[in-house]
Amino acid sequence: SGPLLVGVLVGAAAPTAGIVVGAALMVAGTTGFVRSPAVRAVPGAASASASVRRDGGGRRVLRRIAGPVGAAAAVGLALGVLDLLVVVFAERHHHGGESVAWVLAALSAGSAVGGMLNGAVNWTVPARIRLALLTACLGLALTGAGLAPGLGTLALVMAVVGFFVSPAVTTAYLIADGAVAPEARTRAGAWVN
Repeated sequence: SGPLLVGVLVGAAAPTAGIVVGAALMVAGTTGFVRSPAVRAVPGAASASASVRRDGGGRRVLRRIAGPVGAAAAVGLALGVLDLLVVVFAERHHHGGESVAWVLAALSAGSAVGGMLNGAVNWTVPARIRLALLTACLGLALTGAGLAPGLGTLALVMAVVGFFVSPAVTTAYLIADGAVAPEARTRAGAWVN
């Protein structure tokens, strides 16, 4: 339903409406996931539920992982905005829908390459510093996407943007997983989601 919703919003509303709707859907989805009975049904949930009651519904978990959750949220919002940017950019430059697919494919390819390279490196830099650097580089690359003069350049810049996506999200998960007790890891991962 996502591409359909983007198409409807681009045709019927201002681009900012898409950003607001996307953000609202992400907040609603994350909240629903974190609070769902399925998360509580995970093995070890009884001890996790007791832990949750002691820490006020997971606020302590969220405080411990606020940085990675914020970074993951920023990456998610950026990806939502990029979808809209590409659609509007293609329309304004009189390109068809197939152009949008190629540009988004460049983003995905860059993310796959970035993820594989990130996994292949034996990092000595602490994860929190890596996350800050990855999100800063992602922000700089996004600026380049906003300044792209043509569709080919936009596709190349989107590949660079993608190069930082998987490593940033993976690093956010790793930090969240290491920052909490074993019985709270599912909740921490859900917050990063």
